[in-house]
Order: sequence, then structure tokens, then C-alpha cells
Amino acid sequence: MAHEPPASREVPDYLSQPAPDPAMFGMPTEDDGSRTDPLMANMITCNGHHHDFDALKAASTRVVIGVGTESGQQLAGRAGRAVAGPLGIAPASFPGGHDGFSGGEYGMGAGKPDEFAATLRTVLDR
Repeated sequence: MAHEPPASREVPDYLSQPAPDPAMFGMPTEDDGSRTDPLMANMITCNGHHHDFDALKAASTRVVIGVGTESGQQLAGRAGRAVAGPLGIAPASFPGGHDGFSGGEYGMGAGKPDEFAATLRTVLDR
């Protein structure tokens, strides 16, 4: 018996769809499209940043790297481990993803803010 391909589905033209609501992404609703918000602007450029590990090691303050337990293999988690390694420190594991501190107020799923706060207190008290 021959296997027939699924019936084609009509896909609406992407460009004719209304623009997404910026509030869905935690951005101000009066977003002007400039993308100067540091959280938006750094997404591309931060991947090419080269840390001065000697300066970080020599810092008079303790450097703490945190990685979310649910996002450890995503870019943020891998980046955290990549920075912690040359510093000779183990990253602290925080409950939730890389946004584990979020309570869902930015239109995305809620993290684990209470557990995150308790872990943060423990890590900083060390």
C-alpha cells in the first residue's frame, strides 16, 4: 500500500500577520522597534565577547557564575560553564532555567523565584 503525503495546508503569509505584542516578550508596550534594550542588543554581540580571565581572577570580589538546572545545555548554561572553567570555579546551580528568578510577569512561563531566592542567599552567604 503506497503511503500518501499529507494534504498541503494553507499557511498565511507571515508578513501580512499583525506584529507581536511586545508585552509577550517582557518588553514595554510602547516599544519603538529600536532594539536598544541591553537584553535585546547583546544577544548577537555577547557571543563574540572575549573575557579577560586574568583580570576576573585578580578581582578583589568573589566571582559567582550561576547556571539554571533546567537550561544547562542551552546557550546561557553552556556559556556559564565556559566562563567558570577558566576561572577555576564551579558554576552554582539555580532552580529553573536561565530565567529561574522570574515569576511569569514577563509573558513567559514562570521560573522558580522562591527556590531561586533561597539558593541565591545560600550561594552568596558562602
